[in-house]
Amino acid sequence: MPTRLAVGAVVLKGDAVLLIQRGRPPFAGTWSLPGGKVEPGESLVDAVVREVREETALVVTVERLLGVVTLPRGPHPNSAVYEIHEFLCVLDAGASSVVRAGDDARDARWCDDRDASELSLTPDVLRVIASGRAAASVTKA
Repeated sequence: MPTRLAVGAVVLKGDAVLLIQRGRPPFAGTWSLPGGKVEPGESLVDAVVREVREETALVVTVERLLGVVTLPRGPHPNSAVYEIHEFLCVLDAGASSVVRAGDDARDARWCDDRDASELSLTPDVLRVIASGRAAASVTKA
């Protein structure tokens, strides 16, 4: 089974988290964290900053790695497995927090817990968001 390197970002603004609606396969139409595939020769940090910018028009800085989520792309034995390196990111100082969906994101928005609960987020996404919130509260302390 081939492994594909990918990245994801937890970006927080107060009580809200940045979410995108996927516009293309895999998982088109579902809501998730911004992120995507790592380009050849690209570092994980550069990839997550690029993906957030492409999908939401936001400029972020990486704070820390939160963990790795392994996600199979399909049911077939030869389907790729995504190894998603999830990062806590913060908006760059002075950067706009106005979200504009782009690239392969059909929609993008800041969501509070109530909004997010209506978007059918996967347990993996919910765990990563919780991990990001916990890490952010430790960073602030």
